[in-house]
Amino acid sequence: MRVEKKDEGRLLPIGERPVELVIGENIERYFLESDYSSLTAFANDLGCDSTRVKKVIEGKAVFTVQILQRAAKLLNIKTIDLIEDWSDQ
Repeated sequence: MRVEKKDEGRLLPIGERPVELVIGENIERYFLESDYSSLTAFANDLGCDSTRVKKVIEGKAVFTVQILQRAAKLLNIKTIDLIEDWSDQ
């Protein structure tokens, strides 16, 4: 696998974006398609506060794998759907 340097000296596989950005975009997308009426309600069900969820959506923070799996369950999707990069780059 070829690797190139990007983003603050991080090594990323060629053609991939930072995973925290991808996950943030996907959480936002699936949240907006969900039945949740507010980010606060979603955050409460996740077991964290809405500030933390906002930071994850902005790509400025990450969830543990366990919370990522809980988010997928709450959004009625598979965990891989939150990790998969659906963008055209």
